[in-house]
Amino acid sequence: MWGTDTSEALGRFTKELSSRNCYIDTHTSGDVTFVEGRDPDDIRIVIAYPSPSERPRSILDSRFYS
Repeated sequence: MWGTDTSEALGRFTKELSSRNCYIDTHTSGDVTFVEGRDPDDIRIVIAYPSPSERPRSILDSRFYS
Protein backbone atom coordinates (compact mmCIF):
# COMPACT_ATOMS: atom_id res chain seq x y z
CA MET A 1 0.00 0.00 0.00
CA TRP A 2 1.19 3.46 -0.89
CA GLY A 3 -0.02 7.01 -0.26
CA THR A 4 0.05 10.01 -2.59
CA ASP A 5 0.52 13.68 -1.77
CA THR A 6 -2.18 14.98 -4.14
CA SER A 7 -5.47 13.89 -5.63
CA GLU A 8 -3.94 14.59 -9.05
CA ALA A 9 -1.25 11.99 -8.39
CA LEU A 10 -3.93 9.49 -7.41
CA GLY A 11 -5.66 10.24 -10.71
CA ARG A 12 -2.43 9.59 -12.63
CA PHE A 13 -2.03 6.21 -10.90
CA THR A 14 -5.63 5.33 -11.75
CA LYS A 15 -5.10 6.29 -15.39
CA GLU A 16 -1.87 4.28 -15.62
CA LEU A 17 -3.41 1.18 -14.04
CA SER A 18 -6.37 1.48 -16.41
CA SER A 19 -4.16 1.84 -19.47
CA ARG A 20 -2.40 -1.40 -18.53
CA ASN A 21 -5.65 -3.26 -17.77
CA CYS A 22 -4.53 -3.53 -14.12
CA TYR A 23 -7.20 -1.30 -12.56
CA ILE A 24 -9.69 -2.91 -10.16
CA ASP A 25 -11.63 -0.26 -8.24
CA THR A 26 -11.73 3.17 -6.62
CA HIS A 27 -13.62 3.75 -3.40
CA THR A 28 -13.70 6.21 -0.50
CA SER A 29 -13.86 5.39 3.19
CA GLY A 30 -13.47 7.85 6.06
CA ASP A 31 -12.50 10.74 3.76
CA VAL A 32 -9.69 8.68 2.21
CA THR A 33 -9.84 7.57 -1.43
CA PHE A 34 -8.33 4.21 -2.32
CA VAL A 35 -7.37 2.95 -5.78
CA GLU A 36 -6.89 -0.79 -6.14
CA GLY A 37 -5.08 -2.61 -8.91
CA ARG A 38 -2.65 -5.40 -9.74
CA ASP A 39 1.06 -5.13 -10.46
CA PRO A 40 2.71 -7.03 -13.37
CA ASP A 41 3.12 -10.08 -11.10
CA ASP A 42 -0.63 -9.98 -10.34
CA ILE A 43 -0.03 -8.82 -6.76
CA ARG A 44 -2.69 -6.54 -5.32
CA ILE A 45 -1.69 -2.91 -4.82
CA VAL A 46 -3.55 -0.13 -3.04
CA ILE A 47 -2.81 3.59 -3.36
CA ALA A 48 -4.49 6.11 -1.05
CA TYR A 49 -5.04 9.86 -0.86
CA PRO A 50 -4.48 11.61 1.44
CA SER A 51 -1.52 9.70 2.79
CA PRO A 52 -1.44 8.54 6.44
CA SER A 53 1.02 11.33 7.25
CA GLU A 54 -1.63 13.88 6.16
CA ARG A 55 -4.64 12.07 7.60
CA PRO A 56 -3.79 9.49 10.27
CA ARG A 57 -5.86 6.32 10.15
CA SER A 58 -7.61 5.05 13.26
CA ILE A 59 -8.98 1.95 11.48
CA LEU A 60 -8.15 0.10 8.30
CA ASP A 61 -10.64 -0.12 5.49
CA SER A 62 -12.67 -3.33 5.78
CA ARG A 63 -12.30 -4.03 2.05
CA PHE A 64 -8.62 -4.84 2.56
CA TYR A 65 -9.61 -8.01 4.34
CA SER A 66 -12.44 -9.21 2.14
